[in-house]
Amino acid sequence: MYRGSYLSNLVSNIESNINIDSNNVVFVNNHDGILLSKNQVEDMLENKDQLHVLTHIFHKDKMQTAYEPFMEWIRELYIEYFKNEISEEEFIDKCNVYKNHEEVFITYLKDGVCTRKEDVIISEIEYEKNKILMSLVNIFNVISSKKNLIIVLNNVQCACGSTIKLLVKLLSSDECTGIGIIAIYNKNVNIEDYIKKDWNELEEYINENRLNVDLGDFSNVNKYETSKNFVPKAEETQEYIEKIRNMCFLLAVEQAEEYMDVVYQRVEREKFNINATQKFNLVALYTLINIYQKDARNALMMCKILQSDTENTNLSNQFVYYYLMAMAQEELIQIESATETARKCIEIAHELDNKYLKFKADILYVMVRTYGWAKVDIEYKKEHDIK
Repeated sequence: MYRGSYLSNLVSNIESNINIDSNNVVFVNNHDGILLSKNQVEDMLENKDQLHVLTHIFHKDKMQTAYEPFMEWIRELYIEYFKNEISEEEFIDKCNVYKNHEEVFITYLKDGVCTRKEDVIISEIEYEKNKILMSLVNIFNVISSKKNLIIVLNNVQCACGSTIKLLVKLLSSDECTGIGIIAIYNKNVNIEDYIKKDWNELEEYINENRLNVDLGDFSNVNKYETSKNFVPKAEETQEYIEKIRNMCFLLAVEQAEEYMDVVYQRVEREKFNINATQKFNLVALYTLINIYQKDARNALMMCKILQSDTENTNLSNQFVYYYLMAMAQEELIQIESATETARKCIEIAHELDNKYLKFKADILYVMVRTYGWAKVDIEYKKEHDIK
């Protein structure tokens, strides 16, 4: 069959199953770099006015955002279909987003930057990661119930880890019947190590549910040559900081660590000409990522670098340094040290006369005393086989 007719049939099948089948998905394996554009897909649709087509091409040679491009699409679709009717807060409430994550999504909808004032409890990281994914699925369910969506993802083998996790969650949900997905990928391309587990889970789901088709080599198709790996540039450091911070607040932690490893090594090796604030923010983010990844020893090493950067700087940066160090010490069950460090945070917060920092410092102190000692009790029971 001529490739144009074959692809047109795939799109038609997706369109006809909208609002009928929650597994309205096809993964197209093609080693020739085939691309489908928005215009091409719209031309293949019978009722394109009733559908919103979203297309994206993944590139490995740039820093991808958390859950790219789904977070960007959420903001775009909210503005187009909901903003004139309900506020960001009302929309997030309508989507039944997990309470602790409401602020993250609301601030992102408003200006594209995530904010989270409430700390993540480290022992609940995995639970919260799952809640983020569930919230994203809920949001797309609400959006697609108002306007049906055709999603086209090109070069899925180049997607970041958070996106692969979301695809697995989205595909396994039986609620999003208003969404059709066409994903084009090359299964012969090597996948990044940190993504392999999620990629294998995705492939397993695709194969078990027979959602994949194989296309031959079409020489007259628009092609995309798989891009090279991401190489940081000094002039884009601030953009990297903002993207990685969003990853942290959205708990795309593995992706944040992968990119931060690359960026920080490049900064150190190439001696990037970046300002002191950017350097401090990079190291602070790297420290937080290590804590989230439960690598507290490395986090303490990063704290030493932060300490050298804060000795002659402002009190706000000193607060960040002591705060992160207390979190790392707590994870290592260095309770007395963590308690003293938390007290230092309280002192600085009062010196700054900052109500929010006072609150955070007080909570940190309580956390160190309660969660920290709880960990001691757990470790003791494990060591002595006490049930």
